[in-house]
Amino acid sequence: MDAREEREKRLKRLKQKRIALIATLFLVVLGVGGGYYLAKQFRIKKATEAAEKKAEENKTEAFQITEFTLADATAVEVKNEHAKMRFEWVYTNEEKHLGGWVKTGEEDFPTKATAVQAMIGSVCLLSGTTKIAAADVNPSDYGLDAPKVQLKVILKDGTEPEFTIGNQTPYSEGYYLRDEATGDVYVVASDVFNSCNTTVIDMAMSETFPSTSVTSITEVIIAVQGQEPVSYTRTIKEDGSSDYPPIFADCTTFVASKVQEYNCKDFSQYGLDEPYAIVSVLYNDRMADENGEEVVVPCMMFVEIGDKTVSGNYYVRVNDSNYVYIMTQAFVEKFIPEE
Repeated sequence: MDAREEREKRLKRLKQKRIALIATLFLVVLGVGGGYYLAKQFRIKKATEAAEKKAEENKTEAFQITEFTLADATAVEVKNEHAKMRFEWVYTNEEKHLGGWVKTGEEDFPTKATAVQAMIGSVCLLSGTTKIAAADVNPSDYGLDAPKVQLKVILKDGTEPEFTIGNQTPYSEGYYLRDEATGDVYVVASDVFNSCNTTVIDMAMSETFPSTSVTSITEVIIAVQGQEPVSYTRTIKEDGSSDYPPIFADCTTFVASKVQEYNCKDFSQYGLDEPYAIVSVLYNDRMADENGEEVVVPCMMFVEIGDKTVSGNYYVRVNDSNYVYIMTQAFVEKFIPEE
């Protein structure tokens, strides 16, 4: 065998060894990769099973307590640490298409319909996350011996679901509520308590304050007790356009944070018999005359500012109303300097 044949055989053996080595490496890589893939899938499966198990452990059973709607209610009674009130739905036409909520015993009370609806709505289709059977209930354990709220809803079918709300649950997760029909106690959402723990004033509807626009205001007069009144008017520039004082923007709408009293008889208790300041806004409004034609009518609204509240806000009265409102210090001090 000559040298050339010997070299070809050697090269052939080397080539075969290289192919075998590559095949071996491929199988090794395939085995490692496959093992990694299987291990990864196994970990995913275990993690999923663990998550499902945890979710199942944390799953809380819901107990249905009531199954009625707002439209089913004809009256509601509530007693809490602030007040005892009853509201009835009264129809205002014979066809019984129109109606409204009326406070029993005080028919002229300006009832805020949304507040009554929130109270009833909080126990419509009510469910609880925990149930304690009546036989296992010691009322003092749940604050039901001295309840914070007692609520009764009168329905069209004559039934009267009644509930008692006791203590807040640990970690503020809700409140303990007893269904008086069964004596069973449930844990219910906090909004049930919040909607029912209201004062009489919370149930009163605010008046609609007059509002206007900057360009409709013609003058703002601020009269502070013991000082000369200050008048603000627009300025006509050379090109005929107008400049409006910044205070005009603050007078387009007066905002009060809450009603203090809705039928005040003694304004002196709020410093409104001799107000500290009066803000008068003169403006033009567009109205229809007797012929249906739009006309511009001069109007005026004014706000009387009385004493400060204990929290530093102010008692105010709008347009000789019998309502007394609380207006924030920040809003009032747009018109009068800080004391």
